[in-house]
Amino acid sequence: MSLGNILIMQSGGCTAVINQSLAGIITSYQKIAPQSRIFGADHGVEGILSGNIPDITDISNETIKSLGAAPGSALGSTRRKLRPSDTETIFNLLDRHKIKTFHIIGGNDSATTGLTFQREAESMGYDLTVVNIPKTIDNDLVQTDHCPGYGSSARFVAQATLGAGRDALAMGTSSPI
Repeated sequence: MSLGNILIMQSGGCTAVINQSLAGIITSYQKIAPQSRIFGADHGVEGILSGNIPDITDISNETIKSLGAAPGSALGSTRRKLRPSDTETIFNLLDRHKIKTFHIIGGNDSATTGLTFQREAESMGYDLTVVNIPKTIDNDLVQTDHCPGYGSSARFVAQATLGAGRDALAMGTSSPI
């Protein structure tokens, strides 16, 4: 079974895991589907609509490692929601690039976007597998015990609290926090 080509989109607010998830997807497909091309949507839905989906298949292991540790959103993120008028443009692009697997890294709105893509594909008879990769710091996805972004957020708060306590100790009684 061929996976076809792969499209990856980052969506919503940036978290510490949004690029790590991207790096993991690229690394995995380079190993399990070397015949497939991997495309990244520049700024999410906007990049798809404008046809700006660069081929990221052949980026080096060194670049992938750096990417996973980078802040922000390497592909560029978006909060734009799908509109009914977007469907034809999007599926023309997917078909033109022979994309059969679509990964969306995001939170609640991104999961809704993924469901919309999947339903549209089914109604059109287009063979598409949509995979949502949660990264929300809110930990509010239904039927999810905890999302990768939630742990990152909790770790940040714990480290900030520890740091504030250490600052207070260093300042002594002259400048309490």
